[in-house]
Amino acid sequence: MTKYITVRLPECYHREMDKLIEKYGFTRRADVVKSALREFFQKYPETQIVLTNGRIVHSNSNDPHLASTNP
Repeated sequence: MTKYITVRLPECYHREMDKLIEKYGFTRRADVVKSALREFFQKYPETQIVLTNGRIVHSNSNDPHLASTNP
C-alpha cells in the first residue's frame, strides 16, 4: 500500500498550480506536485530515487516502499 503525505504550500503556489492545471490539463494540484518532483529527481540523480518512464523502478535506499511506488 502506498503511503501519502500532506504538504502545506503558500497560497501563491496554489494559484500558480491552478494556472498550470488549466493550461496543461493536470487533473489536480497533486498531479502538478508529482510532475515537478519527477523532474527534480531526474535532474538530481544523487537522490535515493531512480525513475524510468515516470515510475520509480529502483531506489538506492533500503525503503521497500520506494522500489514499487508509482509517483
